[in-house]
Amino acid sequence: MTRRPEPPPLPAEAQDVARLLGEDIIFGRLAPGSRLVEDPLMARFGATRHGVRRALAELERIGIVVREKNKGASVRALAATEVRQIYEVRELLQRQAALRIRCRPTPRWSRHWRRCNGSSSRRCGPATTARCTASTTSST
Repeated sequence: MTRRPEPPPLPAEAQDVARLLGEDIIFGRLAPGSRLVEDPLMARFGATRHGVRRALAELERIGIVVREKNKGASVRALAATEVRQIYEVRELLQRQAALRIRCRPTPRWSRHWRRCNGSSSRRCGPATTARCTASTTSST
């Protein structure tokens, strides 16, 4: 498998246009299939034609814009399976991020944990566990 060479860095103008236009697409301010016409984009962002074209090429490279010969650029529409895959990956990433969070237990929770889980099962039966749970969830 051959690796594609990295594209040259974008000029600042094209970076700004790509960032702002990308945000509009990602946050749904531009609907899938919306045409991205250069002249209105130039006026909106105060950018040159070259800057807008470089920005559109960058957005195409990352996959949120489609450019077709003799038709121009438009916002890419995602298939249902792609959307489902995106949410599956997002769920996995969020779960992993949550697992990395280190929580320090409060002294009250530590006492509860030692009292209910550090005890023998005879001493911490359902009634005691209910009392322990109630004591940690009651007013702080």
